[in-house]
Amino acid sequence: MREVLRDLNWQRMLAFAVIAGVAAGVAFAVGSLRGSQGETEGGERDLGLSLTGAAYCEAGEMEGVLDGGERVWPVSGAPAVEVGWSLTAGLGPYRVEIEGEEYEGANGVAEVPCATSYEVLEEAHPRLGRLFDPDAPIVVESGVREIAAMAWDAEGAIGEASIEVYVIQGIGLDEEMMGGRTYRLEAFRQLVTVPEGISLVYGGSYEPDCSDGGEEGCERVHVFEVMDPQDGGRIELYRHSWREHFREVGVSEVDGVAMDDLLDQFEQSIGRHPEWQR
Repeated sequence: MREVLRDLNWQRMLAFAVIAGVAAGVAFAVGSLRGSQGETEGGERDLGLSLTGAAYCEAGEMEGVLDGGERVWPVSGAPAVEVGWSLTAGLGPYRVEIEGEEYEGANGVAEVPCATSYEVLEEAHPRLGRLFDPDAPIVVESGVREIAAMAWDAEGAIGEASIEVYVIQGIGLDEEMMGGRTYRLEAFRQLVTVPEGISLVYGGSYEPDCSDGGEEGCERVHVFEVMDPQDGGRIELYRHSWREHFREVGVSEVDGVAMDDLLDQFEQSIGRHPEWQR
């Protein structure tokens, strides 16, 4: 079991912290209302189902729970994005299913793990409740994830809706960041977005020669290597100011865009949420 968990890198994969609310600059939106004006085969009006939720969900680190000497991961313990549902029309009682989990009521809030793929054990733990399946891969990737829901009333009328959330994956040393996606550097809690056409790896930091008396003095610098295209270049940014310390360009351009421009885009993305709207 220990080997399986290490292979799946649970410390990174089962890890979420939701940013939500106006203070965090996060927008809320209503999910799409597919079929809310249609009719069922029996001629009954379909249900109007709407969803609300935070625009972003961040994936960081999370410890499991020891149970009889074995580490397990309760679904309820994994921070998740809160998705609210609301039903109009129809006749109660109502049943709602959101990403495979069932709920009851005309309105409520579900906590949905931000992983794009995971499995839950069928039998619930008597004390910890539902547990993630340790033998099934749990995938967490930066990018837009769709959360789908269906609802039924007492007469069989159906409502469907979905909402999108942008998952921000936490990244550590020597982990690859794909182009067109936003990540959070776990060691420094800093947002970075990799431009389309290249991939980067965070190579750690070092203390440069500060004998030249530069503006940043002996401040350590972060190293980011271009992995795709191979030997594409590198850029080094100061640890606190995030200003550029050094760059090296190995490939002049990618898909008609100068590598220098792509590295500029990366530097300018520091600390910013992805340019994404529902």
